[in-house]
This record gives sequence, C-alpha cells and structure tokens, in this order.
Amino acid sequence: MEGPRLRNAAEMILQNRSHPSIILWGVRINESVDDDEFYKRTNKIAHELDPSRATSGVRYLEKSHLLEDVYAYNDFSHNGMNAGAKRKKDVTPDMDKALLISECNGHMYSTKP
Repeated sequence: MEGPRLRNAAEMILQNRSHPSIILWGVRINESVDDDEFYKRTNKIAHELDPSRATSGVRYLEKSHLLEDVYAYNDFSHNGMNAGAKRKKDVTPDMDKALLISECNGHMYSTKP
C-alpha cells in the first residue's frame, strides 16, 4: 500500500472494524470529484480488510462514478416549497445500488440566531 491517503483508509478500518455501530465505510474524500484509480484502490482496501460491510463515499455531484456499494449524496435541493429530496433516478447512475442521503439542508436552515 502506498501513499498516506491509502494508509489512512486502511488504518481507519483496522482501528474501527470491531465497532458494531459502523454500517459502511466511507472510502472517498468528502465531496471530492471522481478519481477512479484512487477510489478503486480505497474501495478494494475496505473490502479486503472488512468484507462484512458495504462501502460508500459522500458526493455533492449527481451521477458521479459509482465504484462503491452505496451512492451517498448530499442533497441540498429542498427550498421549503418543494417535496424534499431529489428522486433516486436523478441522482445515482446505478438504480440497482442503494442511495443514502448523507446530508440534507441542515446548515442551510439553521435554528441558531
């Protein structure tokens, strides 16, 4: 394994894989653009070190390359007048895989003064 970012991914999994509250591994850098070669490697590391859990990675881009098991998407489309989150078919490139809304407008409608 080469590079600090790959080592960081492996260390995260090795240190935390015994925690029952972890449901999947985030193998992408938060809201990053597609980097297929790098994310193929982080996804592979996660599956090798913990084959019992799915992988994902938070995106702000619609229909970004999906190399992981779950498409995680920060959906900030709600404006107070529409129904809420975008439709799955409008967000993910693979309807056969799960969609996880990883953030949804929380910081846009703050409750603090």
